[in-house]
Amino acid sequence: MGFPRPPCSPAAGILILVLAVASQAVKTPSASASTSLSMASSLLSLTSDADSLYQDSLQIVNDQEECKVKNLKHQEKMFMAKLDAHRCLVRDTVVAVPVPQELIVNYVQPSHVVVPRCTGLCLERPGCECQPKRKKYTKVDIIVGTNSSATFQLCSTVQIEEHRGPCRCKCTLTNCHYNKVFDEDQCLCRCKSEFANLKSSCMKDFEREWDEESCTCRCRARMCVSGHYQDRATCQCKPLETSCSAIATAIDAGASVHHQNTGHLAVSQAPKYVGLSCVALIALFMLLTMYYLMVKKGGRHHHQSRQSRIRGRGNSFMRRAPSLVGSSAHPDLLVANGSTETVVGTLQRAAASSGMATAAYTITINSQSANNLDEAMLPLTEDKTRF
Repeated sequence: MGFPRPPCSPAAGILILVLAVASQAVKTPSASASTSLSMASSLLSLTSDADSLYQDSLQIVNDQEECKVKNLKHQEKMFMAKLDAHRCLVRDTVVAVPVPQELIVNYVQPSHVVVPRCTGLCLERPGCECQPKRKKYTKVDIIVGTNSSATFQLCSTVQIEEHRGPCRCKCTLTNCHYNKVFDEDQCLCRCKSEFANLKSSCMKDFEREWDEESCTCRCRARMCVSGHYQDRATCQCKPLETSCSAIATAIDAGASVHHQNTGHLAVSQAPKYVGLSCVALIALFMLLTMYYLMVKKGGRHHHQSRQSRIRGRGNSFMRRAPSLVGSSAHPDLLVANGSTETVVGTLQRAAASSGMATAAYTITINSQSANNLDEAMLPLTEDKTRF
């Protein structure tokens, strides 16, 4: 196939011009005629050159068109060969051997087998699947390697599916997304017509693409730098918003300033060091407060136990007082006032020569304060009055 040759070539146009010049030379005087004839001869030589160039250009165009036609024929043959090779037919297919579920398997021999299966494309209805007319199961003997020391290798049998022709294209699609409608001719789910305008505007946006699965216009995937994400609304990369973003921003800003000026870095990091110092001081204050409360509680308990021991010693002395004088004593009054305890009573002692004699006594016990708890002895004062 080539372009049709034009009715008038460049050579024919030049020839017409030569004839016009020659006719004009016949009508003019001899001097003008010679000039016109020379011009005509020159035009004739140009005519032959232009005609040869024109023929060459036509030949080139014809060769290119013929090459394109041949190329299209070859491509069509290749395409049909590929389609024929991938049509829905029964073919020997390599499939993996299923592993027995009741065993802990390390390996299986053989791991793959060749069985006839319906495979290929459904050219008439792209959404259909290549299905067999009937199926059967064949048994395959395999060797199974387990991790058991007693029986390391076991012989087992598995069933593998085989297909029997002829194969056919069958539409197995049952339902579609709520945004789609079922195309019975193609056995496909297509987006509803109401999304046509949205799809058209999405195709014009370079940052978005149309998703046939969900019938939505989504952002084209793009790589964002560390600490950023792609916003679905604007399709732009934005920084991540976290609780530490402000601190991270301040640290990044300080790091960038460090390369420019070291002094500015110290100023930018000063609030961080001040905050850490405040936290350390608060922690130290809390520790000291807890230590003070523990010491105070321990001292109070020790003081109370010391007071109880002092009172116990006083009562013991009061019980032993009559034996010190060798007679019986009857305490009449026990007066307690703060840290001082006073025992007032009478003491009767037998006289060797003259009857009974009566003596009055007063015992004052001064308890020790919490500031002097190491003293072992208590001062005792005994006032005796004889009658």
